[in-house]
Amino acid sequence: MNLTSHELLETVRKLDEDVTSVRSEELELLYADLTVTQASELGKKLDNVIQQFARITDYLGRRNAGQKHKHAFRGGDKRLRHVRKALGYTYP
Repeated sequence: MNLTSHELLETVRKLDEDVTSVRSEELELLYADLTVTQASELGKKLDNVIQQFARITDYLGRRNAGQKHKHAFRGGDKRLRHVRKALGYTYP
């Protein structure tokens, strides 16, 4: 999936609205129906989303602070390594 910056922004806005509007009771009902396999797959997918959002957030923060693309990109990669380590991955 190749998104333009505008499409990415709209996707993140929609995701933010969807995720922050869900009540805990609704999440509990959603999770109650998950099989072990589905829960595992969902966990892996969410791990990936978390990693990429951490990288993008760091990159954008650095760009907004005036860093050039190359330095901001390296900073985003460094953040990605830290997040992967926190999630228990051993390879960068």
